[in-house]
Amino acid sequence: MASRQDVTVTLRTFKIVISCLLLAINALALPVSAQTRGVLVSPTTGVGIGTVWGVFVGISQYQQTALNLSFADKDAQSLHELFTDNFRGRIPPDHFRLLVNDQATRGGFLQTLSEVLRLSQPEDLVLITMAVHGLPEIGGSDLYFLMHDTDASRPEDRGISQYDIFKQIQRSKVRKIVMFLDACHAGAFSSAESKIARRSADAAEINRLLTAMGQSQDGITVMSSSSAAEQSQEGKQFCGGHGAFTCALLNGLKGGADFDRNGMVQIRELFDYTYREVKASTRGIQHPAIEGRYDNGLPLATTPIPPTVDATPKAVQPKKEIDLSEYERIQELADYQSKMEQAWKAVQSLAQLRSSERSSRLALMDKFTKDFPVDNPHMKELEELRKRFEQEARTPLADKPSSLGSLPNKERPATTADASKTSPTKELKGVEVASLPSYKLPQLISPPKEFTGKDGVAMVLIPGGEFIMGSEEKPDERPAHPVYLADYFIDTVEVTTGLYRKFLVSTKRDPPYKWDDVLEGRDDHKPVIGVTHHDAVAYCRWVEKRLPTEAEWEKAARGTDQRKFPWGNDEPSELRGNFGRCCGWKGYSLLNTVGTTEQGKSLYGVYDLAGNVWEWVADWYAPDYYKKSPSSNPPGPSTGDRKVIRGGSWSNSSADLRVTARDRVPPAYKNMSLGFRCARDFQPN
Repeated sequence: MASRQDVTVTLRTFKIVISCLLLAINALALPVSAQTRGVLVSPTTGVGIGTVWGVFVGISQYQQTALNLSFADKDAQSLHELFTDNFRGRIPPDHFRLLVNDQATRGGFLQTLSEVLRLSQPEDLVLITMAVHGLPEIGGSDLYFLMHDTDASRPEDRGISQYDIFKQIQRSKVRKIVMFLDACHAGAFSSAESKIARRSADAAEINRLLTAMGQSQDGITVMSSSSAAEQSQEGKQFCGGHGAFTCALLNGLKGGADFDRNGMVQIRELFDYTYREVKASTRGIQHPAIEGRYDNGLPLATTPIPPTVDATPKAVQPKKEIDLSEYERIQELADYQSKMEQAWKAVQSLAQLRSSERSSRLALMDKFTKDFPVDNPHMKELEELRKRFEQEARTPLADKPSSLGSLPNKERPATTADASKTSPTKELKGVEVASLPSYKLPQLISPPKEFTGKDGVAMVLIPGGEFIMGSEEKPDERPAHPVYLADYFIDTVEVTTGLYRKFLVSTKRDPPYKWDDVLEGRDDHKPVIGVTHHDAVAYCRWVEKRLPTEAEWEKAARGTDQRKFPWGNDEPSELRGNFGRCCGWKGYSLLNTVGTTEQGKSLYGVYDLAGNVWEWVADWYAPDYYKKSPSSNPPGPSTGDRKVIRGGSWSNSSADLRVTARDRVPPAYKNMSLGFRCARDFQPN
């Protein structure tokens, strides 16, 4: 008979064998890559992710019905479904926990989060998504997420604070946590009737606290739905009924963000995609933000890898020779016609310029005839012009028609012509000027190249004339069209904090957004940010200037040679502009001192027209304005709800630095990447 000790040893042995068998079975059930390095591997660091966990929270129905939202619960459900399906067969479905509406109480959330964080290992990835109301602590530095059972008047009782979440995270071993937060919904308690629910009245403070979450601890990355004082939006136009942020996340995670087509959506790819899509879908009202220290290549989901090209050799097909001669002939004809029309405009312009000599006009006509002898539809008009000039040469000066039209002689002011009726008739140099009023012709004035404004800022003259405005890049940049502008001056640099401080002292105006971040002396030559359109207009008026029109801004940046960037067509670099600086506002150190990017200035010597800060212009925005705008000095639409901004900023990609790129925001918009410069009419003496 076996002793009790023998039985105990046998039981221990049996348990060990069973445990080993279970481990072996689990290992066999996983793919080879999971056995060695986990379900995902970062392509940038080679570090594997053991497994993925998720907590998805969305509340549309609150106990306090005034808090109700439209699509927050659907946001959470769709993200939960996406991750469950994405990892089906590789990760157990219970790794992904869903809490919506009455399930998302304070107790339910803390219990679920605690369990997920307790089970996760250091090499795992934990996702936390929340689409709820957020309220900042009154007079404090905490943020409360309102759960289903939270009383909004006392969020500290049944709400979830940042401290609650940090306390749970600090107890966990996991070192990779990504949070998707659409918590900027405070103040939307009466917005149910709006077609687009604006989800926050305290967005600036909430987003500041969300940013702090991302900076609080290594391993935490926070991607929030909007930045600065922006308001998150939801509506049926976003993926059939979602928040704009969640709609972009869903499309990006399904493969839209897999830019390098490696079969994985990495965190930086997802943010770049989401930022671009949300900005576009909300028409520039909302810009997602990201904070934290993270591996740019951290994979979040897998996507089907596009089929590769079959490298198997196939029978060589005879190469078809394509005859391009017909296309080349058509192109040559098109170039000829384009140059002819451009030259004809010059002939017409000189013909109308009454200060020009008759001999100069005739010489240009002869040149036009010789240069464009074939298929020239303007020959008849040219002959009529030539006959008119020859007739003028034979007509006594007193009989020439006045520029004042057909007024009776008794109503016309006296001219040199009237006083010289008895003079001998002979052709005089510039004789046509005699029939004009006595004021100076603008064409005859040689304007100064520079001007110093009342604020001491150097301004440069942008000479009058025609340039091509717009491009075929984006719908609201089309069509590219000729625009004539009169002479004007524009500031060579953006308005700085030092200059704006003098304005504030003089006018007692409220300071701009983020003004507390300015260190007097150190930041005096950095561009001011956080100003509204009204602020920019007020400053320019204070120094006896104005905001440039959109056309004036573009000509100052583009010149007359249709360049892509202010410096030319070479791609942007840090020596040409301040751009692509990730992630989030960290103070005025992100901004370049104005007027220091020598390689980035425009043809006319204007600095920082690409990057550093977006710049307000005078025009209201309309996406189709270019199709109907005047060809001379276009003022922009007469009304609108958004103003145009130009030039890109420190946080934008190179695509936003193109001289034709347009964006738009409400006039009251404040942002840490938006400033301005002034312009001034040329005023002849």
